[in-house]
Amino acid sequence: MTTKIPDIVSYWMDKKDDSSLGMEWRDAHERCWRCGHKSRLERCHIIPKSIGGADDPFNLVLLCNKCHKEAPNINDSNFIWQWIESNHGIMYDTYWTLRAFAEFEKVFGRKPFSVGRFKKVKNISKIIEKNMKDTAIVHYGESGFNTSTLASIVKKIEDDLILAN
Repeated sequence: MTTKIPDIVSYWMDKKDDSSLGMEWRDAHERCWRCGHKSRLERCHIIPKSIGGADDPFNLVLLCNKCHKEAPNINDSNFIWQWIESNHGIMYDTYWTLRAFAEFEKVFGRKPFSVGRFKKVKNISKIIEKNMKDTAIVHYGESGFNTSTLASIVKKIEDDLILAN
C-alpha cells in the first residue's frame, strides 16, 4: 500500500522545523519541501527502496520531479536532510530562477543585467512572458524549465532589453 501524502506531512510536521525547508508546513502537501514550487509532489525515499528503505512516512519526503531527480541516493538518512536544508528555496517560486542566475554566471562569465544600461522598462512582464512562451520549451516529461534553459531565457531577456534601449 502506498503511503499517503497527508501521512508523510503529519509524520514530519513536529519533527522538522520548516524554516530550514523550502516550504511552510501549512503548504507541505502541495509544495516541494526543497524548492518550494507548487506542483505534483513525488514520494522520495530518504533511503532508497532498492537498498532497503521502507515505504513508510519516516523514510519519505515530498519533492517535485526536478528535486527528486537531484536528491541523494544513499543509505544514510542524514544526507537528504543536509541536502534539503543547504539547498532549499528561501521564498516560494524563486529557487529555480536563482539557480538559473547562478547558471547564467557560469555560462556567460558575469551576473545577469550587469553590462550595458538597463533603463526602467515599462513592459518587462511582456518581455519575460514572450521569452518564456516563444523562445523555450519544457522538455517532455519535465515539470518546468531546467536551469540552463532559464539562464538562457534571462540572457535573451537581457538582449531584448539592450535592443529596446
